[in-house]
Amino acid sequence: MLFADIVGFTPVAQRLPPEEVVDFLNRLFSRFDALPTPTASRRSRPFGDAYMVAGGLPATGPTQPEAVCAMALAMSRRRARGPAPDGSAVQLRVGVATGPVVAGVIGARKFSYDLWATP
Repeated sequence: MLFADIVGFTPVAQRLPPEEVVDFLNRLFSRFDALPTPTASRRSRPFGDAYMVAGGLPATGPTQPEAVCAMALAMSRRRARGPAPDGSAVQLRVGVATGPVVAGVIGARKFSYDLWATP
């Protein structure tokens, strides 16, 4: 699992019109979406200023962790291609977890499919 979020983005987003926030996140996440994804990887939905990729689904391979880490490095380079909406540099916090992942549908009224890394 690769998880990335924008450092300090909440205070920036609070000072901007919603349209600017959505436009910025759309441009940034579209750059991430354009990256070559590791084989057998699935991008989970973005939520807020976070972006998540699950590698090795449905099948894993011996090079899957390296491929996910390579994507994390590429995302870090891509984020530098433009400032945040307030003109500051975009800082990205990225973490990679290896091990089992569980997926499921949660909710009683509004269903949501999501993934969770397990310890």
